[in-house]
Amino acid sequence: GASLNVKYQINDSMDFVSITGVRESTYISTEDLDASPNQYLDVISNNDFESFTQEFQLQYASDKLTGVVGFFYSDTELDNTFSVDAFREFKILGGSAPTTTNRLSQTESFALFTQWYWNITDALTLTAGLRYGESEKDQFLTETTFTDIPAVAAAFGRDRCFIAAPGVNPEDQPACLTAVVPARVGSNSGNAEFDRLSPKIGLTYQATDDVMVYGSITEGYRDGGLSGDVNAFARFEEEVLTSYEVGFKSELADGNVRLNASVFYYDYEDLQLELTDILASGAIVMNVLNAGNAELTGAEVELTWAATDNFTLAVNLGLLDTEYETVAVRAGVNTGFLKDGNEFPAAPSSQLSIIPQYAFEAFGGELNWRTEINYTDESFEDFENGAFAGSDAPTLNGVAAATGNFGVLPITSNTLVDTEIKESSTVVNTSLSYMKDNYEVSLWVRNLFDEDIVDQRRWVAGVVLNQIRYGNPRTFGINAKYRF
Repeated sequence: GASLNVKYQINDSMDFVSITGVRESTYISTEDLDASPNQYLDVISNNDFESFTQEFQLQYASDKLTGVVGFFYSDTELDNTFSVDAFREFKILGGSAPTTTNRLSQTESFALFTQWYWNITDALTLTAGLRYGESEKDQFLTETTFTDIPAVAAAFGRDRCFIAAPGVNPEDQPACLTAVVPARVGSNSGNAEFDRLSPKIGLTYQATDDVMVYGSITEGYRDGGLSGDVNAFARFEEEVLTSYEVGFKSELADGNVRLNASVFYYDYEDLQLELTDILASGAIVMNVLNAGNAELTGAEVELTWAATDNFTLAVNLGLLDTEYETVAVRAGVNTGFLKDGNEFPAAPSSQLSIIPQYAFEAFGGELNWRTEINYTDESFEDFENGAFAGSDAPTLNGVAAATGNFGVLPITSNTLVDTEIKESSTVVNTSLSYMKDNYEVSLWVRNLFDEDIVDQRRWVAGVVLNQIRYGNPRTFGINAKYRF
């Protein structure tokens, strides 16, 4: 990528700024969704991304008034191709049905924005802003399904015909893959346009030289779009967030104590949720929908205490309370097992960090010892607040009966099969650094007490798969830096 920033001073109070950016990237991944030694459900994905952005700003500054008026333009394209050959080991006679899906997403958008700071008095400042945005989105989807027959592959001297590798498109597949059964191709396309006006207003008051209080009301949004499969696309609207926040920032005890705190309330309308299912065929179905309204209430406290010239203690506390208030009920819209009163995913009710740090002179330089003690409360993995049997209920009943586990019968679609809760955890990281002149050497240990930390816990619907991923065990290393 590349960027170009140009600033031109028009006069003593006004500047013109131009910011241009160009970026291209390629991301290739292979994900083992079945988490077994076999290749039951491996997804190979290739992503090519291109973007061009241009921003113009007219900046103004005076004793009483500071502000900006601007224009932003963006043109992006994401070309995603993923392939999956699901459960081929169980489809010996008739052959497996590997699928390659290409999704091309193009977005063109622009925005006009302005934000101003008015010093009403030496202590009181009013902030006001406005942003208007428009976007146009195009989606092109092509799905190619093959029939990979082992006998045909053997006749061509291969163990399989389908090549599951990044960068291999349908036209790159070997001839044996379509020698007997032609490929089945489905496609779909769609277009959607969106526009939105978003305001902001806030007040800042410098109560004393050491204490500042503030409050703000801001409206923002996440753009809408299109989702679906080769059969149909559905439009989902913008997710609108109105946030309210009040807080203060302070330096106390002759600058030795810094204490900041805030409380906030977020009100969501037309909250966007993504439902992803993996069918028994291996097809991955992703839909984004507007699920309704939700709210989030929270508070944050940050304390830094310079106890001595050498020792500093930092304490950070975060509290959250989240809830889906009103789940939309619309004809033909499946919101899964989302219910009123559910909590947000990945939103622990409390997080606490305690960071002691001690620095002292030694060996002609400075030694710095730092430890981080991080506590995170439990949280749900997704918005359904648990994994339910759903369409897997008949399969689960059959498995339970076959294994003699009659105590769990009957299993209905509403039966909870996994809590999908990430349990609370405490992780300790520590490091010792030596700095002198232009170089620095650090010894570090992460997850000092080798705790088993669950990073992800999910039930994969459609394939009766419970997946748990753990974080890194105790790791240690050494880093070296040289500044010149």
